[in-house]
Amino acid sequence: MMVENNELERLYQAISWRKSVRKYRPEPLAPEVLQEVRRVACATTALDDSLAVAFSVVSPHQIKGLVSAKSPHYLALYAKGGLESLTNAAFRLQQMDLWFSAQGYGSCWLGMPNMTQELAACDGLPFVVMLAFGAPAEEAKRGSLAEFKRKALPAISTLPEADGLLEALRLAPSASNRQPWKVTGDATTLRLHIKQDGFVGKRLFGAMRYSDAGIALCHLWLSAVHAGTFAAINREVSPPDTPEGYDYFYSVALEP
Repeated sequence: MMVENNELERLYQAISWRKSVRKYRPEPLAPEVLQEVRRVACATTALDDSLAVAFSVVSPHQIKGLVSAKSPHYLALYAKGGLESLTNAAFRLQQMDLWFSAQGYGSCWLGMPNMTQELAACDGLPFVVMLAFGAPAEEAKRGSLAEFKRKALPAISTLPEADGLLEALRLAPSASNRQPWKVTGDATTLRLHIKQDGFVGKRLFGAMRYSDAGIALCHLWLSAVHAGTFAAINREVSPPDTPEGYDYFYSVALEP
């Protein structure tokens, strides 16, 4: 596990103020801070310990082309393809997104920037996605929940009795703020489904739906840990209630 429960609580609390920071001070963070970033990243909790990932702190000159947020540092994540691997990768990187916010730094998910040849792979794994991070040059926290532009809970869930757990999911970031998730289940299981992309969506977003799923799972997991009801995350062989137009991803099992 990444940290003790009190540290997981800090990540959970950061959900309520976390925002995507796109303006950063140009000064790099101290070497000891970057060392701590690497340490915490490597210690993040995995969906499955057999799913390998690698992290690397990279500089702007190591990225080709334009990025949507110019910062002095980027945390690049590397992993194999496939549903489980890519969802696990985003599950871990979202923990870092919240950690940066909890520490007072800014961070922002970036789509698919082009890496230089030397950083196209790490530890034999291909580059997947990255976070910009650094000292913010704008307000790094939201002042209230009203600042979130998100769907209402009934639009993402068929379980009004689970609204307390699902609020954290409602506040989660997603590619182009699409919020493509739907949660079904019962008192003991929350099933996460992600909306299917059409032809245009597949070309625009590619594998970003896997990142969306990992981010959503991270927020659901932290919410269940906070409530004291988390049991496990698993993939069911034949989930019974996948909505039309969605794909089933994972289930969060709850203790009574």
